[in-house]
Amino acid sequence: MVALVIESGPIGRDPFADIDRRVTVALEALPGVVAAIAWLREAPNQRSIYVAMEPGAEASAILRATRRILRRTGVSIPSSCIHIASIDERSAP
Repeated sequence: MVALVIESGPIGRDPFADIDRRVTVALEALPGVVAAIAWLREAPNQRSIYVAMEPGAEASAILRATRRILRRTGVSIPSSCIHIASIDERSAP
């Protein structure tokens, strides 16, 4: 028996949705990263990346890795749109 999986969604899919997903998955695979989200829409002022890192992780190393991922993907984003912050263990549930 063969299972058929159908992904529903709008017919005119956003071409950036796949890039968003690929960049997010690559960021979350980095050592020290707890969670990430990439929002890479067409206009530069709409592009943002948010990365939550483990306490003690090195933000500069994560930033360098983020830049490499973006370069490989062919996306340009201003540094002011990349947000990297440490998770505060005291506020965790």
